[in-house]
Amino acid sequence: LQSSRNEKNYERSRKTYEVIETTNYLLDNLKDAETGQRGYLLTNDSTYLIPYKQAEKRISDIYLHLYSALGGNHDQQENLRTLNKLIKIKREELAETIFRYKRGDRKAALDRVRGYSGLKIMNEIKEMIAVVIQIEKEKLVNNNKSIERLTKRTQVFLVISNWLLLVIVLSALISIVQNRETLSSLFQEVENKNQIQ
Repeated sequence: LQSSRNEKNYERSRKTYEVIETTNYLLDNLKDAETGQRGYLLTNDSTYLIPYKQAEKRISDIYLHLYSALGGNHDQQENLRTLNKLIKIKREELAETIFRYKRGDRKAALDRVRGYSGLKIMNEIKEMIAVVIQIEKEKLVNNNKSIERLTKRTQVFLVISNWLLLVIVLSALISIVQNRETLSSLFQEVENKNQIQ
């Protein structure tokens, strides 16, 4: 029973670590997309669009993975819905500035970047990701405490079990020795009676 509970706790901890890693990976890809966009707008070098496009492809999949990993947690689902709205705004801003720049409306694209709306959204995304991660870290701490408690209980149970086993073995040995002495004295008595006759 104890080991089954510990296995469940370890599995919860593994899932929590996975959520934290996935959330960080989502933020990394958003940063990669933004870096690619900025590099392209500043240099007019289309090779900067490669990391942008690669990150863009991964963002939706990462978000869906994260959403399904937090399926049973209502609070986190609400946080993810808010995060999804912010990510959508950010992705639209990135795509729009690149589109404008490619179309030749470079001033409008750069003005949009300089307008700090993209920075504001990115900061809101980071804050929301920090909230999601903080909740998961708290779950991890509580789960680890539970694992510690169960481990201590198991250790106490093992110590008591070992002492009881030792007492049983010693009792059995004492009983064997006493029975052996009794049998030995009976045999001696029988032998003495036989010699008298």
